[in-house]
Amino acid sequence: MIAASLKERIHELKREYKMAAMDNVVSAMIRNAMTNYTVEELPVPPVAVGVQDTRRVTVHLAPEQRQFLKDVARHNRGITTGAALEAIAYRVHNLRPGASQMPLFDNTMKEGSAVSG
Repeated sequence: MIAASLKERIHELKREYKMAAMDNVVSAMIRNAMTNYTVEELPVPPVAVGVQDTRRVTVHLAPEQRQFLKDVARHNRGITTGAALEAIAYRVHNLRPGASQMPLFDNTMKEGSAVSG
């Protein structure tokens, strides 16, 4: 179960990033969180006053993403995985993958293995 507002946000992100399903959005959010945050950096967000509306969602995740979600839940004293997803969504605002620096030198090439034309 997640807050209805989070489900709406997931649908908005799905439209914005032109993703096929909610699974893709949630997976991208978790991937981003796994890359940029530790479990300790994902506290549970405060509950909005007067918000009791929740929705049931089912998403298919890779095993390592499911484990990360469980780790966030366990770190936050056994909250549900839905609340753990809310903690991730509270921190992750951009689904685009971060820039990565390619290594300047490849040390795996052996002498004489260069291709010449």
